[in-house]
Amino acid sequence: MADLLDIAPTPRVVKTARGDELNVYGISVEGLAQIIKKHPHIFQAFDDSGKAKIGIEQIIEMGIDVLADFLACGLGYSEREPNYKQAFEICKKMNPEDAWTLGHAILEESFPGGAENFFVRVTEAAKSANILKSIPKAPETKGS
Repeated sequence: MADLLDIAPTPRVVKTARGDELNVYGISVEGLAQIIKKHPHIFQAFDDSGKAKIGIEQIIEMGIDVLADFLACGLGYSEREPNYKQAFEICKKMNPEDAWTLGHAILEESFPGGAENFFVRVTEAAKSANILKSIPKAPETKGS
């Protein structure tokens, strides 16, 4: 049996539209906590029953900052690292095709059982702890 310290994360290699290859690690527990802390309104994607379709489409709809955090974290960066801000800014300027392709790969690597299944369980736990009532509404976006 392997020990936790014997297991090294093995990234998925994803080819970009320009032919470059990027390592996709998926979102770590630290990255997920970072995203939820910075963007607690992501729970608004769920209805009262805790159901929602979670995919890259919904992440894009949540705004550029959520998308850039999602991409940067899924590509292996966290706010504790000095290069995070640079990675975040690059993700904000990424072409749509690469954001879409990398986003799908990040979801698959992060949530092998499906993102919706994971978030439904998290939402149910948050509801039972009355956490969802204190979550702020999503910020208004211009043009909405």
